[in-house]
Amino acid sequence: MKVVTETPTLLVLKDRPISQVFMGIIFALIGIAILPMVIAKGIMFMLISLVFVVFGIAAIVLTKFLTITIDKSMNKVNFGFTSLLGKKSQDIAIDQISEIVIQEMMTQNVALRTPNSPMYQNSAPRLNFMLVFYLKDGQGIPVSMGSSSGGFSINGIFLNMFSGRNKKIEIGNKIASFIGVPFKDNRAPTISNVISEIGQAVTNKEENPMINNQNSTIQN
Repeated sequence: MKVVTETPTLLVLKDRPISQVFMGIIFALIGIAILPMVIAKGIMFMLISLVFVVFGIAAIVLTKFLTITIDKSMNKVNFGFTSLLGKKSQDIAIDQISEIVIQEMMTQNVALRTPNSPMYQNSAPRLNFMLVFYLKDGQGIPVSMGSSSGGFSINGIFLNMFSGRNKKIEIGNKIASFIGVPFKDNRAPTISNVISEIGQAVTNKEENPMINNQNSTIQN
């Protein structure tokens, strides 16, 4: 997502997931290319080829291009979605927006066992970013901002090294500042967050020796 127009009264942002369309084309072409070669090998190989084709076509058809138009002169935010299936539009009033939130959700796929690996092996985690326009009535309008990869997790604590995160935070902050509402970044814990929390826990334990004594008494 990037800003394409910015004036004192108008802010226009566009999200063009070209990479998703490109991957769909590749999958479809691979499926079509290998189909003549696997016809003689049986129905199972034909189905695998068709899965590639169907997956590729679905990725192309279902990909949505987003345009967000924030017009202060009309007190309106317009969300325009365009895909091969058609167009869809939604409007909300600017004065009904209470805050802008970037919501991060971590996902991690599990790969099957390989000859030199354990039974299951976790792949690199990914962060999915959602831009949420919260209204004064509590309703939230989420808009996908894509995902990034390049971090790792320890015991469920996500330690991230994402180069694209700062750009997404910058966009969310720009929208909030333009509208004139608070901005919130609900991000997964970073390395500095984890270190800070550990340090605070150690400090609290040292400052409250009575808690340790009570725990010892209970165990005895």
